[in-house]
Amino acid sequence: IESATHYRRYRHGEGVALGMEAAAVIAANLGWWEKDNVDRQRDLMKRCGLPVQIESTLDLETVVQLTHSDKKVKSGKVRFILPKAIGTVAITPEVGDQDVAQALEFMKASV
Repeated sequence: IESATHYRRYRHGEGVALGMEAAAVIAANLGWWEKDNVDRQRDLMKRCGLPVQIESTLDLETVVQLTHSDKKVKSGKVRFILPKAIGTVAITPEVGDQDVAQALEFMKASV
């Protein structure tokens, strides 16, 4: 998200918060994490002054494509760190571009 905005819109910590929001939404959409936990995390980040929504002008296709050049790519597959329970995560390459786009669309629509 930082890269997609040429490092001008979001500071690094804000990008991390947005990534956490996307990971939470993806995990919930996959049935790995309860929606109540997504809401709890979102509320905590908001109370800390961190963003949980993306600008409506952000090109989602660009963000999705940029995930393929992230440092978490291994053997050509993007690895995602997704929550499964409070304090527990799973590292998985089983998240598709459609899953990422759906989460980003949700984050955009909730603005």
